[in-house]
Amino acid sequence: MRRAAAGTGSSSRERHELLDLPEQRWEPVAWRTAKVHRDWHIQIDSIKYSVPYRFAGLGVDVRIIGDTLDVIADGEIIATHRRGQRSNGYVTDPEHQPAHLRRQHEPVDARLLPAAGRRRSARQRSPRWNGCSTSRRSRRRASGPA
Repeated sequence: MRRAAAGTGSSSRERHELLDLPEQRWEPVAWRTAKVHRDWHIQIDSIKYSVPYRFAGLGVDVRIIGDTLDVIADGEIIATHRRGQRSNGYVTDPEHQPAHLRRQHEPVDARLLPAAGRRRSARQRSPRWNGCSTSRRSRRRASGPA
């Protein structure tokens, strides 16, 4: 049996029919299943990823391609995340939160930040503080057993 020499014969005639290489390198695909927890996160390899909160309690499929993770429910992609790097960490998209939680994470007024770090005394913390320096427990000890 005779072999054709490299660079001769059919390869030069077929070169114009060859397709270009894809721009992105092929990466293996891994599939997992997960249940959406009450906190609208799924857990994959000890990392928690958010999904829209309305899917809490449902089972979903997870497709992992390279460093991208797609969460699929009823044949549609409901969330896409980059793979997390920290073990036991969270990867959360704020858009997945219920509306009542989004309000809690709005930016804080810059004027409030300096006061937040200061320690306050009991007099400043308690609106009921009436100047009495003895607590109920210390008054009981002073008067003896009842």
